[in-house]
Amino acid sequence: MDTGPGDESPRRARRSVLRALACGSALAVLPRAARAWPAQSQGPTQARVAYSLSSDDDAFLDDLARREFRYFWEQADPHTGLVL
Repeated sequence: MDTGPGDESPRRARRSVLRALACGSALAVLPRAARAWPAQSQGPTQARVAYSLSSDDDAFLDDLARREFRYFWEQADPHTGLVL
């Protein structure tokens, strides 16, 4: 049994053609896409404004952190450590 290039099944040959077309299409599109990608601008940028949390926000985050730690501590299975 000879398995030369002409001995491919029609389905396998079609896959090979489709794969070649997909690769060719990707190679044709990628250089254009790379050129269209915006380069990092070297122009002036705005300085970020420092942000500080209010005392209410800080208290809320502390309370949230305590509650989530307590949830996992209390709900974890002692044998597996899983929390359901």
